[in-house]
Parts: sequence; structure tokens; C-alpha cells
Amino acid sequence: MPDANARQARLSPALLNAVYLWGVRFSGNASMVAHEPVYLQRAVQAVSSALVRAPPYNIVYSIQAEVLLSHYFFAANRSLEGRYHSNAAVALSLSCRLNKLRSNNNTPNPPGVLNVDLAPPADALEEGERINAFWSVFILDKSWSVRAGSPSHFNGSPGAQVDTPWPLQIEDYAQVGRSDAVPVRRSSLQIPRQRGIPAMLRSSLTIQTFLSGISSDNAQGTSPTALRAKASALFERASRRASQWTPGTSRPSRVFSQRSLTPSYAAISAMAYLEQFAAEFFVLENIIDQFLDALPPLHAALDQDVARDRLVTHTFALVASMQVHGALRQGQNGGPGRDLDAARRAIAVLDYMDLGSLGYVDPIMAVCLALSASAFPSMLRFPCSALILFRPQVLWTAISRVLIGEIVRLRMIWTSTSLLADQAAAGAHQQQHIEADHDGLIAALQKLLTAMTTFARTSPLMG
Repeated sequence: MPDANARQARLSPALLNAVYLWGVRFSGNASMVAHEPVYLQRAVQAVSSALVRAPPYNIVYSIQAEVLLSHYFFAANRSLEGRYHSNAAVALSLSCRLNKLRSNNNTPNPPGVLNVDLAPPADALEEGERINAFWSVFILDKSWSVRAGSPSHFNGSPGAQVDTPWPLQIEDYAQVGRSDAVPVRRSSLQIPRQRGIPAMLRSSLTIQTFLSGISSDNAQGTSPTALRAKASALFERASRRASQWTPGTSRPSRVFSQRSLTPSYAAISAMAYLEQFAAEFFVLENIIDQFLDALPPLHAALDQDVARDRLVTHTFALVASMQVHGALRQGQNGGPGRDLDAARRAIAVLDYMDLGSLGYVDPIMAVCLALSASAFPSMLRFPCSALILFRPQVLWTAISRVLIGEIVRLRMIWTSTSLLADQAAAGAHQQQHIEADHDGLIAALQKLLTAMTTFARTSPLMG
């Protein structure tokens, strides 16, 4: 018989009420949905009480409850509250040093950060719950920090360095020493699926190692949650670097103008800065490409849960690719580049999905702009410079921005070639190609709107 503490931990009111809240949202029962505000109030109150009165052994369940509440508020387009609970989940995770599980350098938190000492896990399954809880918080933070325009909390600073090993599927933690060959690439290559964590395993710099492109054991980091974590890290890194990129020397010049440098030395330093920045982009580009090549294909998803997860992971990685290539192409005034190719691939993955049967996807997939099908024609009349007003804050927003930008470019080219079409067959032939590309992009946008409409019932952010 489990003791009273164990029973209390399993029956955490905070976690139970958060689960009940989502159950009501998913029920589709009008009479239950009518009481959703009541369940929401109970969940929020239970989490608040847990933070005050819950014993240390129950804190992981409080973290899980905070994650569920954060997702709920983001899906409901209540971003401020979503960010509040996301920050709470991050703070609790750092306080418990869940980012330092199995660390080679498990040092105390720096001054100013609360220390909460958790008892050693009772078994491998409990340790696995802690590992997976941390990575759920990590994914949440990396995903929504981009939309908020704020830096991620897990930025490698003292106390926020991630040493925790990549997560496994929860049922695998209790099975140490076993491995099953499963396909993880589009090719026929088979790699082992890790079963359990070896007792002597210690890790460090999990994220830094991944983002540096340093290869690791193929058995590590291949679970659905691990792939999602990697994709969210790539998305956040690419988005942040793209937002910092300014073609030319204006940004570096401002940096160096604060120093006592001669104009010639400042110019050399600015050029070196730009070269370093571009080199970082190319390294990131290579990591993203390798990651995309290694992802399990969507068409091989065995069930709806797997398909739903893979949809988000693929989209994260493709938007990351889009952000990198879009930044590199910025200011060149050239034709379509690999950012458009990535946007088209992100739309194409929807062809493998039975959207009606999924019911729900992560609200990070939503478009947070007030767009509708009727809005697109007016947007397409904007000049290209006006598109900077539509900041890519979440995944489908970023994709639509690239597609709309290309539509605008094609319409401008079409206008410039219309006169030629009356004078030469070459002009008419060029217009036909432009019209075909244009119609394909319009169809892609419509597909995106259809997906948003499908998920609007469970995520008002989609609407």
C-alpha cells in the first residue's frame, strides 16, 4: 500500500483541476462547456494554493499544472495570462534544478534564485516524469517567447544552463538496457530506440551541444518530445537571430560608434561582425537541414497523437529554415529563395493530415493576426514595404507572411510585363508562368485558412 504522501502526490488538486479544465474544453458537450469558467477558476485557485502549501515532493505536479494552464490561456488568446503561467512553470523548474538532472556540474542556483531540494526519485519512472516535465517547460518557453518578443529563460546563463538529458517516452524509463530498432529517417536507416537511462549516465550542455552541430549518440534525443524540444530550440534561435539581422553595416556601426575607434577600424570591425553573423547563420542553416532530413515522415504516423505531434515538429523546423533563409535574402531584392521553398513545404505537410480527425493542435500553430479569407485580397494590394507591419509571431503567421510577400512580388512583376505581353510572345509566356505561381500560392494560403478554421473550435486564437 502506498503511503499517504504518495497518494497525495498522485491526487494533486492543482494537476487534477487543470486536467478537468482541458477535459471540459475537449468534451464538445455544450452543457459542460457552459461551466468551463467555473473549472478554470478552480484550476487557477488550486495552482495558487499549491504554490503556497504544497510539499516539495508535489512540486513537479504543480509544474505540470502550470504548463497545462499556460497552454489553455494561449489557446484562448489570453496571452498575458498564458505568459504568467509559463513564467511560473519556468521559475519552479529552475528552483528545483530540473534543468540540471543528471548534470556533470550540478551546482547550486545563483543568488536570487530560489532553491527547492527535491528528494531523490523513488524509481526510474519518477525520474522520467521529472525529465519530461522539464522538457515540457522548455518547449513552452522556447515557443512562446518568440511571440512575446522576449528572450528565452533557457539562454545558457548561470542557473539556466540545460544539462538534463533528452527525454524518452514515459514507458521507456523503466526499461533499462533494452533497445529496439526503429526507423527515424526518411531512408531505410534504422537507429536504436533508447530504453531507459543508464544508471551512470551524466550529461552537460544538452542544448548548446545540439545547436553547435556537434554530433552525438544516435540513440539520444529521438523520442517525439525530444524532437519537439530540438525543433523549438531551432525555431527560437533562428527567429531571434533573424530579428537581430540588419543588412549592411548600420547595426554594427551603431555598436562600434560608442567606442573610440577610427572610422577605418570601425569599418573593419563592422565587416568582421557581419561576417561572423553570417557564419552563424550558415551553421544554423546546416543544423536545421540535418534535423529536417532526420525527422520521421508524416505519412508514417501510426495514430492521431503521433501525427499531431509530428505536424508541430515539422512546422517548427521548416519555419526555422524559413527565418534563416529569409534573413539572408533580406535586402537583396532578388527572386524567391529557400525561405519560400520552406514555406511551401510547411503548407504541403498539411496534405498528410486528416485535419478534421485531429481535433486539436498546439496553439503555437495559430495565426495571431486578425486575418480571414476576406482580408487577403486587401493585403495583396499593399506594397512590399507594408509587409513589415505583419511580424511573424507564431508558426502559421510566419508562413503566411512569406507567401503573401511572394504574391505581392509576382503581382508587381505581372504588372511590369503586361505591356510586354501585348508586344511579344515571350512576355505572354512569362505572364502565364507568373499566373500559375500566383494561383498556387493563393491555393496554399487557402489551405492554411482551412486548417485554422478547423481548429478554431478548441483554440480561439485560430479564429
